[in-house]
Amino acid sequence: MASGDVLMTIADAAAASVMLRSGRVRALAVTTPKRLASYPDVPTVAELGFPGLEIGSWMGLIAPAGTPMSIVRKLQDEVNRIVESPAFKEKMSVLQVDPKGSTSEQFTLRISSELANWRAVAKARNIEPAN
Repeated sequence: MASGDVLMTIADAAAASVMLRSGRVRALAVTTPKRLASYPDVPTVAELGFPGLEIGSWMGLIAPAGTPMSIVRKLQDEVNRIVESPAFKEKMSVLQVDPKGSTSEQFTLRISSELANWRAVAKARNIEPAN
C-alpha cells in the first residue's frame, strides 16, 4: 500500500503504525467497537455508518480433546493471571493489543460465533473453499 500498488487495505494497527506515524498512509477507520487509544482521532466504522462491522484479532490456547478439565482449568487460571499482570499489559500495549482473559467456555462460544459469522458471509457472497 505504501508503494501505491494498492489503494486500500485492512491492516493490524501495530503492523501499520510505522507507515501511519510517518504519514505515508492515512487511517480511515478502525474495525473495533471503540476507538484505539493510540489513534484517538480515527473513527470506528460504526461511527461512519457501518454498525456491526467489527473485525478484531483474537487468539487462545487449545488443548487436545479429552484433556482433563482439572488441567484445562489450571492452564486457564495461569494464562488469565499472566494476561492480567501489569508487566504483560505493558508489553502488549507496545503492540497496541488490549489483552483479555476468558474461560474455556467463553472461548468455545467465541470460536462458534466467529465460525457462524464467517460462514454466513461466505454463503451470502457465494464463496466456496478452494480445492
